Amino acid sequence: MDVLIEVNNVRKVYYIGSLLNRKPVKAVDGVSLKVEEGRTHCIVGESGSGKSTLARIMALIEEPTAGSLKVFGVDSTKYFRRGLSSDLHNFIRKNIQIVFQDPYSSLNPRKKIRDILTKPFKVHKINYNEYDLRKLLIDVGLEPPEDYLDKYPHQLSGGERQRVAIARALALLPKVIILDEPTAALDMSIKAQILDLLVKLKKQYNLTYVLISHEVPILTNICDDVTVMYYGKVVESSDCRIFKTPLHPYTIGLLNSVLIPNPESRTRSIFAIPGDPPSSTSIVSGCAFNPRCPLSSEVCVKCEPELRDVGVNHKVACHKCDQHVIGGYEEYRDSIMRMWREMM
Repeated sequence: MDVLIEVNNVRKVYYIGSLLNRKPVKAVDGVSLKVEEGRTHCIVGESGSGKSTLARIMALIEEPTAGSLKVFGVDSTKYFRRGLSSDLHNFIRKNIQIVFQDPYSSLNPRKKIRDILTKPFKVHKINYNEYDLRKLLIDVGLEPPEDYLDKYPHQLSGGERQRVAIARALALLPKVIILDEPTAALDMSIKAQILDLLVKLKKQYNLTYVLISHEVPILTNICDDVTVMYYGKVVESSDCRIFKTPLHPYTIGLLNSVLIPNPESRTRSIFAIPGDPPSSTSIVSGCAFNPRCPLSSEVCVKCEPELRDVGVNHKVACHKCDQHVIGGYEEYRDSIMRMWREMM
């Protein structure tokens, strides 16, 4: 498969504070991944792990501080330095679209839905007609379309606004759509509808997705590849098999932190990973997860683990993850959960 987006050791540093007392904030710290054509690549982690910043870098909204980023085989440095021809620049801008986390703030409250959907066509000087606008609304499940075209965003529900945001991203028939927490502010039933819609649109439009989320379990039926981030770094990456056999303690904790909706089939109590993520301005030695990890030891405090291969298409940044081989995976996972519950 063709690689549409290639991220190689990308870093993004912001600075906060006064001019004489600036503190660096490492939002993204040495992340590498590949987004292959026709697949859904999910980036997961807690709030503050750098997911949204990485999404903005991949969408060419933010320029990375260090590292390299290639989009459709083109070096992003040339894109930000205006070193591309206008045709190539427009091709890249047209074929990578983003759906932001909050549809209410990303849709202009002073514009009608009709104007919001026509903006991409006008920016790229593409001819359109009423049929094109209606078809976009029908494809995202807003029917009859004439009931929505002349409404303002505040007249729609949260789920309807998210569908309009998705319709706007589809307008130019892009190759890649980056979705930043597309279901974060929605009810559970609406989340399922939006995910089903995304699956349908992917087949209909032959799309490639980059999906950002902290709600790991709801992604099991939609994703092909998974990258788990913590404190701006990748701690584990694999394909969808990661949901069945996660190795990093952080990934195991994430998958067990969501309560099963049906009380009758619930076999465990409410769980949350003990402790809090480190401050974005703090300097952490060794593994950033070690203060919260039940397997933490001296080597975890002193040495930062490298992201290494532990199986076919499976990488983990953990000094202790090979421990599951000794007593079997189930025992390894259960021992982590048992130690965490004792810490709570």
